[in-house]
Amino acid sequence: MLSEEPSQAALMAEKAKLLSIPHAKSNLSYVIMSGMTSGVVEGIVMQPLEFLKTRLQIDTTGGMTLMGTLRGALKEGGVMQLYRGSLPEIAGLFGHVPPLATTWSAGAHK
Repeated sequence: MLSEEPSQAALMAEKAKLLSIPHAKSNLSYVIMSGMTSGVVEGIVMQPLEFLKTRLQIDTTGGMTLMGTLRGALKEGGVMQLYRGSLPEIAGLFGHVPPLATTWSAGAHK
């Protein structure tokens, strides 16, 4: 008796087709927006860790802990203290868009 269920390869091909974004490589605005979005999200997520890492690095006594540094920063300025200095980093991401577009455009027309 033959099984009516699709093969594993057929299921994987269907899943790949559903997950793929049509014409993503040929759509410059998609490439630019996805790059900018991932950069901004990375900046927002990683900035508190960068802030804490820097605070720990400049400690000359060696007695600071990660949790102690976090508590001190939150007492000092609340959650926004963790994002201190992040605006230049996030704004700097937008300066990378024109070279990206030029590079992408030059490579797309080969």
